[in-house]
Amino acid sequence: MEIVFHHAKELLVHGRQRQRIDALNRVPHLTGPAGTGVLALCETEYDGKTPDEDAKPLVNSLLAERGVLAQFLATAPETKPVHEPADDYRGHGALADLMRVAGLVHPRMTKALSYGSLGTKEPVTYVGLHVREQRGNAWTNGRPKLSWSLVATIPDGEHWRVLAYQAVRERKTDTEAGWHDYFTANAAFRASPLPGGKRQDDVLVAAIDTALRLLQPHIATGAGYVLMVSGDSARSLYPLLANKNLDLEPDASCLVNGRLALPGWDPATGHRPRAVVRVTSGSRDLPRPVEVRVSDPKAENGLYIVKTTESLYALNGSASTWILSNVPRQFAGGPPPRRVGRDVGRWSASAELGRNTWYAHTATEIVVVGVDSDPVRYAVAAARLCDHSVSWDGRTSYPVPVHLARLMDRNHPEYRRTVDADDEEPSQ
Repeated sequence: MEIVFHHAKELLVHGRQRQRIDALNRVPHLTGPAGTGVLALCETEYDGKTPDEDAKPLVNSLLAERGVLAQFLATAPETKPVHEPADDYRGHGALADLMRVAGLVHPRMTKALSYGSLGTKEPVTYVGLHVREQRGNAWTNGRPKLSWSLVATIPDGEHWRVLAYQAVRERKTDTEAGWHDYFTANAAFRASPLPGGKRQDDVLVAAIDTALRLLQPHIATGAGYVLMVSGDSARSLYPLLANKNLDLEPDASCLVNGRLALPGWDPATGHRPRAVVRVTSGSRDLPRPVEVRVSDPKAENGLYIVKTTESLYALNGSASTWILSNVPRQFAGGPPPRRVGRDVGRWSASAELGRNTWYAHTATEIVVVGVDSDPVRYAVAAARLCDHSVSWDGRTSYPVPVHLARLMDRNHPEYRRTVDADDEEPSQ
């Protein structure tokens, strides 16, 4: 590994700069030796008041065209004496995310997945699917764009290879369509504009199954793969991902009401996933975990709060649904004020407490469908892949492969958060 520092004020300055490409051409070391990836940690500051003049999306795109992946960091002002070490949480987070965009996965994930009687000892590949329809820009109306990502985490001994699918040839980075390492596919994805389209387009379902068919040569013989999908974005694409259809049986052609039942189930694909796991997090359709109190005469008000849980629970009456209870980082971090809200509500808190960061407990729903056997193993694997994230020490809302697929989309220069959960199609 080699680290190079370069002053590039003309490249990173905000505003409409005609000389930005010339400034980029003057930056050395953007091309590494064969087999070497180049990452750029760019220092920048921006007030966010004039989106059209933000340099980050422009620099992100220009670097991606040259096969370089960028991460941006606004450095904090110095607040401690020089002789005292500073806790640079934002810097640590930026470096961790820089490693994430390169597709680096810590081998602890191997131990986590294989631990205990419900662990998976086989070298199973875990694939994540994310789909998002962007309805115009954040501040104007426009034609919808369709972003979708497929990421595969493939075991390689104790380590993991991360691949991502490139749907079409990208000429600027000279990346052919197909599966590539996460770094290469990430750069190609950022260098291309988001294509037009809608979530309901039939070509999308066909393209996903084509990608899953082309994945087969990369998977260990006989081990197979598990497909994990974002329930927020993909449940409307396949009948058996909708709650109302969970009990339906597909016909001999793997169709339900004339539509392909599940991703990877097209007979032409040649190999089904061992299971399809639908993961939904933070949806208005999911109940929030609540505290449980038991009688205790020694406690205040005669009640004692039972320990907050982060466990996985089976839903009563269902053989396919589990709920993962999530504890906010503020609550798990330590004593007050981090645990603000434990004893008082927002409307009954003092003015001093009201200034602190508040939080809400959330739940992640895990539904296992199209399973070959023992669905609880795949639910446990999904929960562990949420708990052992790739770029920080907390729990993510989605399992590692889905998380990586979602961040490919979120890091695209044209990403605009124009569709909120309340605007999406209702869950069925």
